[in-house]
This record gives sequence, C-alpha cells and structure tokens, in this order.
Amino acid sequence: VPLMVMAGNAALAGGKPEDALGWFDRALAVKDYTDNAALGALQADRSRALVALGRLAEAGGALDEVHRLAPEDAEGWLLSATLARRNNDLPRAQRDIEIAAKYAPRDPRIGLEAGVIAILDGREEAARKSWDSVLAADPDGDAGKVAKGYLEQLGPVPTSVVSPATEKPLAP
Repeated sequence: VPLMVMAGNAALAGGKPEDALGWFDRALAVKDYTDNAALGALQADRSRALVALGRLAEAGGALDEVHRLAPEDAEGWLLSATLARRNNDLPRAQRDIEIAAKYAPRDPRIGLEAGVIAILDGREEAARKSWDSVLAADPDGDAGKVAKGYLEQLGPVPTSVVSPATEKPLAP
C-alpha cells in the first residue's frame, strides 16, 4: 500500500491525476490494511487527484472519509475547508478551517486559507488578523510572502473614523 501511494503521489506531482487516482484506488482495494491514519492520508491524496480531475463531489466524499478515519488530521480539514470555499459553501469552509486550526494552530497554510475564507465572507478584519499571523510566523517563507501579497492588496488599515463631535451640525 505505501508503494502504491508513493506511485500515486509521483503521478499527481507529474501532472497525471488520472494515473494517480488509479494508484490510490488500487491501494484502497487492498484487503486487511487497517492503518486508519495511513488510510486517511490516502483518502486525502485521492481527494487531490479528484479535484485535479474536476470531480469535486467525489473529492468531498474522499474528504469525509479522511474525517471518519483520521478525525484529528489537520491536513484533511484544511483540504475540506478549501474545497468548501471553492464550492461557495462559506459556512462549511469556516467550520472546517476552525477544526484544522484546532489541530495545527501554527500551520501557515491554515492561516492563509482562514484569511481567504474570511475576506470572501466580508470579514476584512479577521482576514487581516489571519494573514498578519502568517506573516509573523513565516516572514521569509512562501506562506509569509503570499500573506504579505494579500495584505498589500487590501491596502492600509483604515484609520479615520468620523466621530459625532467632529461632524458639522445640520443647518436649520
């Protein structure tokens, strides 16, 4: 099973998701393989191949299996949140990214995705907070660079607020 999974991941990395899916499905067909964590990781890999093939509903089913087999697998929850976001199911995306963050609070990929979900949901302050945390944790890494780019797209934090004391009274 591990060798079939490796072959599937090599095919996926080589841009051959159909071949990857074949390897992953062969690995799943092996009877008496009961390592739930490994089966959960296999289903996560399978979901990536299915997404690459545009078979999003099946990818969701594979991710549901990840959650069943390895409920504390942060990677599975991150993938599930990303898929829900792509499907415009922001409530599910938010729920899943919160679970991912619970199991891997320092994973910068989770912070990036949390920010994307927040901005799409109209929660700019939450997005900034997520991306600021990624930038602080990984300033020179890939995730930090992406977070910096997102923050630059948002521009500076608005600072001017009109208070009632500075408003001009209406003329009678």
